[in-house]
Amino acid sequence: MLRNDLPVRELIDKLVSFENMNLKRDLAKGVLLTIFIFSLTFLALVSVEIIINGGTLFRSVLFFLLLISFLAPFTFYIALPVFRRYNPFSEINYLLIADKAGSLFPDIRDNIKNSLQLIQKGSENRFSDKLISAAFLDLYEKIRAVNFNEKINFDTPKKLLLPCFAVVFASFGPLFVSGNYADSAERIINFNSAFTPPAKYKFELSPGNYLTTRGEAVTIKVKVDGPVTDFVDIYTKDETQPGFIRQRIKTRGSNEFELKLGAVQASTEYYAELEGYKSDEYTITVTDRPAVESFTVSVSPPAYSGEKGYTQTDDGNVSGLYGTSVSFDVNATKKLSSAWLEFSDSLKIPLKTDGFRASGAVTLKQEASYTINVSDENGKTNIYPVKYNLMVKQDAAPAIDLITPRESGNLPNDQRQQVVVSISDDYGFSKLYLYYKLIESRSGKPHEKYTRIEVPLTGSGKTRIVEYIWNLSMMFLNPLDKVTFYLEVSDNDAISGPKSARTKDITVKVPSLEEIFDQLDNKQAKIEDNVSKTVKEAEELRKEMEKLSKDLKQDKQNLTWEEKERIEKAAERFEELHKKAEEISKELKETKDQLQENKLLSKETLEKYMELQKMMDELSSPEFKDAMEKLQKTLQNMNRKQAQADLEQMQFDEEAFKKSLERTMNLLKRVQLEQKIDELSKRAEDLKKSQENLQKQASESDADNKNQQEKLGEKQNEISEKIDKMKEEFSDLKEKFSELKDLPQELAEKTENEFDKQNNDELSEQAKEMMKQGKMQQAMQNQQKISQNMKQNMQNLQEMKDALAQQNQMQTFSDLMKMIDNIATLSQEQEELKSETEKSDINSLLNEEMRKQDNLRRNLDKILQQMSELSQKTFAITPEMGKALGTARNKMMSALNQMQNRGNFSAANDQGQAMKSLNEAAQLAQNSLQSMMQQGAGQKGGMMSLLQQMGQMSGQQMTLNNMTQQLMQGMQGNMSPEQQQMYEKLARQQELIRKSMEQLNKEAKESGKSKTLPANLDKILKEMQEVVADMKTQKLTDELVQKQEKILSKMLDAQRSINERDYEKERESFTGINIKGNTPGEIVLKKDKDGNWIYDTVNNPSGNFTGDYQNLVKKYFEAMNGKGIKQ
Repeated sequence: MLRNDLPVRELIDKLVSFENMNLKRDLAKGVLLTIFIFSLTFLALVSVEIIINGGTLFRSVLFFLLLISFLAPFTFYIALPVFRRYNPFSEINYLLIADKAGSLFPDIRDNIKNSLQLIQKGSENRFSDKLISAAFLDLYEKIRAVNFNEKINFDTPKKLLLPCFAVVFASFGPLFVSGNYADSAERIINFNSAFTPPAKYKFELSPGNYLTTRGEAVTIKVKVDGPVTDFVDIYTKDETQPGFIRQRIKTRGSNEFELKLGAVQASTEYYAELEGYKSDEYTITVTDRPAVESFTVSVSPPAYSGEKGYTQTDDGNVSGLYGTSVSFDVNATKKLSSAWLEFSDSLKIPLKTDGFRASGAVTLKQEASYTINVSDENGKTNIYPVKYNLMVKQDAAPAIDLITPRESGNLPNDQRQQVVVSISDDYGFSKLYLYYKLIESRSGKPHEKYTRIEVPLTGSGKTRIVEYIWNLSMMFLNPLDKVTFYLEVSDNDAISGPKSARTKDITVKVPSLEEIFDQLDNKQAKIEDNVSKTVKEAEELRKEMEKLSKDLKQDKQNLTWEEKERIEKAAERFEELHKKAEEISKELKETKDQLQENKLLSKETLEKYMELQKMMDELSSPEFKDAMEKLQKTLQNMNRKQAQADLEQMQFDEEAFKKSLERTMNLLKRVQLEQKIDELSKRAEDLKKSQENLQKQASESDADNKNQQEKLGEKQNEISEKIDKMKEEFSDLKEKFSELKDLPQELAEKTENEFDKQNNDELSEQAKEMMKQGKMQQAMQNQQKISQNMKQNMQNLQEMKDALAQQNQMQTFSDLMKMIDNIATLSQEQEELKSETEKSDINSLLNEEMRKQDNLRRNLDKILQQMSELSQKTFAITPEMGKALGTARNKMMSALNQMQNRGNFSAANDQGQAMKSLNEAAQLAQNSLQSMMQQGAGQKGGMMSLLQQMGQMSGQQMTLNNMTQQLMQGMQGNMSPEQQQMYEKLARQQELIRKSMEQLNKEAKESGKSKTLPANLDKILKEMQEVVADMKTQKLTDELVQKQEKILSKMLDAQRSINERDYEKERESFTGINIKGNTPGEIVLKKDKDGNWIYDTVNNPSGNFTGDYQNLVKKYFEAMNGKGIKQ
């Protein structure tokens, strides 16, 4: 018995482990040998059975041999080693194991065995335990580090592995590929069963029992297992045939045969036969393929597009916007297992199936073609599916066009820029922004980044005109500051994201007064030049028409082609002159509007601009167009006589046109003179303000700050430049005076001399140097002097303008009075001659009366010349006066012709008509005179009051708008209590303005002046009411701000409209009356010691004037002095 000491146990464990490893190696070898022997035996016995094909006894012997081939090696190589190792009836022989281990380790073989023997001897008590233990430990130390297992190898099992697998494959592989081999194995295993002898030929048919669709081709393949043959018979019969039909098929090699059945229409049975050996029968079952019976397509465009969805049946072609949802609902002819949409790029999108139906949806993102595919429960699909197309419409980018302003330019005087843009998009808009930044500033730092303002999208539709009034006053811009801006619109594409478009950059500048005047000077010079050129062209045309008129007086019946062409060219040139006149009228209006907008005109000068504008507008009359059309018809008919008459009329029209242009040019020079006086007055006012502001800055400056002093000096230098420019303008004024010989030249010289005596340029230069040296007190004294001088200049210029206007009025009054009296006298003489003509014998020759009538005609020509000369100086002469006198002359000429033909009665009638026209002309002149007196007395009437009230309310509305926008900018979310109080106050102010406007409208209607008010005043009141209602609900939005800005814009338009309509003279027709009197001499005028104009009774004896004439003179002087006339 072995001891149980630790070293002893370690030795025993090593030996046991060694023995177990030996067993594993032997078992691995035994398993492989057993499999090898069994497989090899199986292969041999099956081969023998195939060859001999014996009976039951023979197969029994083979079976037991096969069994022995397995049991014998299994027992010897596997069962016995395991039994010996784990035999429960005997103990383990450790000495034998030690001997095995020692054989592998010769150096320690004796030590292993001796160690075990010492243990066994110790157990028999033949030696002392200590001696045995000492001896054992000495021996064990020599073998302790040895691993017995490392000497055991598995080389033999590894070498057997490959041959074993090869034999297994050779023995059992044919079971799966050879029917005879498998049958033989089956017969050996079932050795006691009876088997019929195997057939000579075996058949393998494909596709066997097969399900196909109608019309599909099927290939029957036959493989014969048996002796090689060259043919085989295949029998087929479909359900429409009475019996099988044989077809002999030749081999393709290796006993393989093939029969192709094309487009099978009915279920078919088939089998193969060779030398009486027959295969099993199979059936090809024919069924119909599934098909798409019907389908609907529902198209749902993206919600943002606003387009309505629609449904179409059995039409899969769809065109839609990117992102459109397309839903399919498909009905099939058979129950479906699956369905899908197959696209041209091989993408497949499955559809959900439910019985005979399938449904699904796709989103349009790219153009593609597709088919609808269905599959039934048998896996059969529809053939030749129809190809449809999906067409995608892209949401185009929006478009934006800046209508106003088209180009960069100056900012309006009220610093409110009207912005009008045209935006368009195929589906709509989401945002419109205005981006701006200050790019140049003389007082601040330019902006680095753009600031954005959201512009309310007004209107509806895919194309809109959006008007926006951009208030720049909150930027507190100074002259010469520049702001650049652009607008950007984004569409409402909620699928791909909004696309945008922007306008070009526009720069607006706050113009300096100098720039405004320079621009106006250039425009006026251009207008004057255009008028002058047009007058010259009109004169050339007049000469050509005179020559043409002479040529037409030749004794010919019809026009020649050359004459027709000359007339047409003359008409074309005349029409071009009218177009140039229209352009001049347009330029004149633009100049007037710019002057009025910048408040650079006095009311009197503005009135004259209005008259000039009206004169230019009257040049393009409907009568001219009618005459041109009539001439064209005459030329088509080649009627010489009528063409000559039409040409004479055109000559008359051309002469009137030329004279109107000449009058316009002469009056324009006078208006420009008055404007130049206004300009100088405005320059003086601007200089005064600039100097006072600079003086204030100098008083607040730091005496030790050199940089600040330099800047103040530079600003004073700018004032010096303005003074120099003003000096140039005084010279220009003097030159304009010299062009008008009837004006007192001494007025201009006196005003210019007084300006020169002030030495403002020297004062400014001294102030500049003093400020740079830090001598602020001395500089401020000079600045104070300059301010006072500018104030004096403003006064001098106003006095000069008043004196000039007074003298012009007086001269015009005198000339007009004489003209009225001359017309009245002529009318009286025409009346007397008419009476003589009526009393004469109807058939008598009236030589004396004819002479008198011709004298009257000559006197009328003198009056017309007198009126023409006067019309070059004043607007008091109206076209209606000229028309009335022209009619009177025509009637006088007609009376002369009637007298020559002894048509005395008709002559008297024409004389009466001439007298009527003379009386009409006298009445029109008297009305004009009365109007001058009203203006002289300052009796502008109620409309000036309306104009002033409208101007005052416009200013209040502008201030209110600015305060509202300041409040909005200070808001952060909801209003604070203080902001709510301020907003309520602003709402009350808006209501007060509305009530004032309402009262103005009411007063105008009651006073009969409502026609002069603009038609949209009621609309302004309505919009104010809406704004007040919004403000009362604490509603402060961009939309409300824009409403206020539009109200202000309309109020300013209304103010201009009142101004323009106020200057339009309403002319009434009067029935002819008799005016009698003698022509007076020239009125002699003088001033008293108080400077009032008085009527000199010594040099103007009352006996020379009619009562009406004296009354008019008296009223005129009362108007001039504002009190009773002194005599």
